[in-house]
Amino acid sequence: MYLVSDTGRGFLVGSLVSASTEDVTVKLQYINPETEERSDFFFDVPAGSKIDFGFNGNLPIDVPVVEVPGQTAKFYLLESDTINGSMQVPVLDGTLSEYRDLIEQLENYRPEVIEQ
Repeated sequence: MYLVSDTGRGFLVGSLVSASTEDVTVKLQYINPETEERSDFFFDVPAGSKIDFGFNGNLPIDVPVVEVPGQTAKFYLLESDTINGSMQVPVLDGTLSEYRDLIEQLENYRPEVIEQ
């Protein structure tokens, strides 16, 4: 799910599941439909395992907010820069009580700033 808060933050919540017998690095890519700017998110997924983001104690993926609730956002899955698939992810907000508490929890998450 791509959750949008009232404050304008966007959160991708979901899981990546690998059926591979080898460890893989997966790139999840979002392309802003207005600017064509790409946002890449990389995950090292161990063979035959699942990685959660935004629940089960794991941080969400912060994504730019372009689409509005009720639309879908297109994300691509790539391995070695080859597109392995794409998915239309529903864009939701806190209108439904089922998502309101989750969005509130995600709003309280603030990414750490690492000084270099």
